[in-house]
Amino acid sequence: MIVDGPQKLRVVLSESELSEYDLTFSELDFESEKTKRMLNMLLIRAVRTAGFKPVPGRLTIEAYPMDGGCIICFTVKPMRSAVKVYRRKKPASRVFEFADENQLMDCIARAAALPESKTVKSTLYIFGGRYRLTVRGAADNGPLEALLTEYSVYIARSERILAATGEHGTLITGPDAIGTFGAHLLKLIN
Repeated sequence: MIVDGPQKLRVVLSESELSEYDLTFSELDFESEKTKRMLNMLLIRAVRTAGFKPVPGRLTIEAYPMDGGCIICFTVKPMRSAVKVYRRKKPASRVFEFADENQLMDCIARAAALPESKTVKSTLYIFGGRYRLTVRGAADNGPLEALLTEYSVYIARSERILAATGEHGTLITGPDAIGTFGAHLLKLIN
């Protein structure tokens, strides 16, 4: 075992040493239990006997063939900082189609009263003689989605369908169609 730096370790195993772990180079598979057990044992031995002191971080393991045996290189890439970066996936848009304006108005009037409708982006189009409402940011199986599927036909959860609706449909209102249209309907009702 050769410690090449504070976070680098190189282990040279002959064919006979590799066979002690019941492995050959061609059988090395980082998903197999035998390989994982061997790598774990090598790391423990390196810490105890060779003075290898890895810090918390991402461990990269590389194996290279050598005369029936192999060279295994361990490299620890320390964590850059204590700040964690989270990437949020953009919520997919859902597209709902209404058969007529009565279903649309009933649904929008009820949807505008839901607290969830204030946090979503919604756009209303006329597409192929029918009304399409696109909604982004609604919770899966939440109250808004349940209400929309009660009054309309769920078309898709697809950015392509959304793009086609925006490109070929006629925009009525957005980006807060439920809030804007709902406020007007509630004024008419009250």
